[in-house]
Amino acid sequence: MTTISIGLEKAEFDPAAYLYFDALHQKLAPFLGQSEDAIPILTASFRASNVIVARHEGAILGLAGYQCNKEGFIDLNLPALFRRYPLSGVIRLAGLCLLDRHCPADALLLDGICVAPEARGKGIGTA
Repeated sequence: MTTISIGLEKAEFDPAAYLYFDALHQKLAPFLGQSEDAIPILTASFRASNVIVARHEGAILGLAGYQCNKEGFIDLNLPALFRRYPLSGVIRLAGLCLLDRHCPADALLLDGICVAPEARGKGIGTA
C-alpha cells in the first residue's frame, strides 16, 4: 500500500538524500559536487518536518519539499559544507544562494519534488 505523510524519519535521510540529489543533480552538482560529497551535506541540511513523503511498503517513492513560515526542506548546514569544502565553500555557498527562493509568510512554496525512477509515470508526483 502507498502512503503519503509529512516528515522524514532520521533513518530515511540517506535514501531521501540520494533520491533528491539524483533528481536535482544538474542543479545541485555544480555547488555540492558528486553524490559522495553532496549526500552528507544534504542529510545534515534536511528539515524533516518540511517534506511530504510517498512510501510503498516502507520504501520512499517520492519527496515534495516545501517552504512555509520562512522554513524550507533544505536548511543548508554550513559546518557540513565547509567540512567537505574548506577552501571553496564560500564560492559554493554563493552559488547555492542563487538557487534559494523566499516566499511570503502567508504562502506555501514547493521547494523541490522528486520521484524514484521505478515510480515515475504512476501518479506519485501529481496532486
